[in-house]
Amino acid sequence: MIHAKEQEKVHFERFECKSQRYLSIDAIKLMGAYKNQYVFTGYDITDRVLSEQKLHQLAYYNERFGIKNMKLFLQDSNILVHQTPNAISYLIRLKNIAQYNMILGRENVDRLIHHIIACYESVIDKSNIYYMEDAIIGFLIPDAETLEQIRSVTNKINLGTCDSLKGSFNVKIDTVDLPLSTEPNYYQKTMHYIESLFNSMEDQKEAGSTLLTETHIQNIERRNKIRTLIEQEIKPEDFKIYLQPVYSIQEQRYTKCEALSRLYTEQLGWVSPLEFIPVLEETGKVKELTFSILRTACKMIQSRKERGKPAVYINVNIPPLLLPTQEFHKECENLHQQYGDCLQYIKMELTENIAIKEFEHIKESMERLIALGVSFSIDDFGSGYSNLNYLVELQATEVKADKCLIDKIHTSSSHRLMIENIIKLSHALNFEVVAEGVEVQEQYEILKDLGCDYIQGYYFSKPIDSAEIESVLP
Repeated sequence: MIHAKEQEKVHFERFECKSQRYLSIDAIKLMGAYKNQYVFTGYDITDRVLSEQKLHQLAYYNERFGIKNMKLFLQDSNILVHQTPNAISYLIRLKNIAQYNMILGRENVDRLIHHIIACYESVIDKSNIYYMEDAIIGFLIPDAETLEQIRSVTNKINLGTCDSLKGSFNVKIDTVDLPLSTEPNYYQKTMHYIESLFNSMEDQKEAGSTLLTETHIQNIERRNKIRTLIEQEIKPEDFKIYLQPVYSIQEQRYTKCEALSRLYTEQLGWVSPLEFIPVLEETGKVKELTFSILRTACKMIQSRKERGKPAVYINVNIPPLLLPTQEFHKECENLHQQYGDCLQYIKMELTENIAIKEFEHIKESMERLIALGVSFSIDDFGSGYSNLNYLVELQATEVKADKCLIDKIHTSSSHRLMIENIIKLSHALNFEVVAEGVEVQEQYEILKDLGCDYIQGYYFSKPIDSAEIESVLP
C-alpha cells in the first residue's frame, strides 16, 4: 500500500484547438513512498468563458460602432500616462447633433458617425479610438506626429474635403485637447465637464477647438466640494423648491408650473442644479429630493382644490434611473392613497434622449404610473434623438421644445421652420407643445402665430419660491 500525501497543487486554463473548447485543469502532485505521482482533473468551461467574453464586450465596447467605450477610455488613459508621459487625449463631437438627428434620423446619423470613425482610422489604430456618449469620440494619442495627423483629418471633415464624407451634409466637428495626468481619478472627475465644454461651444457658427484649462480644473474642484457637502451634510429639506409658471396662450393665464429645486450653502453660495443634480444621481440621493418635490406638489394641488382654486398642473423632473424602480412606484402609490386624484395634475418630465435610449424600461414604468392618473411630458425635445415614433408609443401628452431651438427663432428662418414643423407634427399626434426658454417678445409673438400651446421662460416669469407662487396664480 502506498501512503501518499498531497504536496502541491497547480491550476491552469487553456484553449484546446482541436475541440475548440476551453478547459480548466487542476494538477495535484503527490509524494509517495517510491515515486512522485500526478493526478489531473479537467472541466469544460467553454460556456462560462464565452459568457464572460460577451459580458466584457457589452461592458467595455460600444455595440453600435464596435469600438471601445468610456470605461476602457478611463482605464487605458491611466495606463498610457505612466507608459508615455507626453501622450494626450483628443476628443471630438459632431456639431449640432440634434439637428442632424431630426433631419436624417438616428440610423442615418449612426452611419455618418461610422464614416467619421473610418476617416480617423486612416491615421490611428482602431484600438485607440473610443466612443464616449452623445456623439463624443475620444482618441488616446501617443505622440505629437499622430496628433497632427488627427487634427488634419478633423480639418478635412470641417472643410468638407474628407473623401468618405463627400456628398454628405456639411459636417462640423468641435474638439477638445485633454492633457493626461497621473492625479488619482483625474479622468473620472474631468469627463463630467467635457460635455458641458462641448455644449458651450455648440452655439458657435464655426467648429471650435479648446484645451482643458486651469479654469476647468477649478470647476472640478468645486464639484468635489459639492459632492462632499451632499454626502456628509445636506439633507433633502435643505433644498428650496421653486415653481416657474407656464403661460397658456389660449387661456391667457398661467395653467401650469414646473417644480425646480435650488440649493444655497454658506461655503459655496448658490449652487446650480446643473452642478448638484449629477452629484445627487451619482450618490443615490436624488430619490429623496424627488420624493420631497412630489409630496410638495401634491400638497399644493390639494390645498388649491380645498380652497376652490382653478386646477394647476405641476411638472416634476424625474431622474431616469429612478423611474423604473419598485421604490419609486411604491412612493407614487402612497401619494395616490394619500392625495387621491391630485396625481392627475402631476406631469412627470423625462428628457427625450433618456426616454428613447431606455425605451422598453421607461415604457413599462410609464404605463403603470399612467394607471394611477399621472401624465408625462418629454423634456428637451429637439436636443437629441428626436424620434416621434418612440414618443407616440410612450403615451406622453406633451413635448417641451428645447431652449436651443427657441433662442434663434426670431433671427433664423431655419430655426423658425424647425419649430413650426415640430408644432404641426406634435399637434397631429395629439401632443401639446410647451416652448421653453422664451425670453423676448419677438419669440413669444412668433410662437403665438405658429400655434404653440404654452410659453415657459423669463419673458413671463422667473422661477418663484413655492411659498410665494400663489400670488401669481389664478
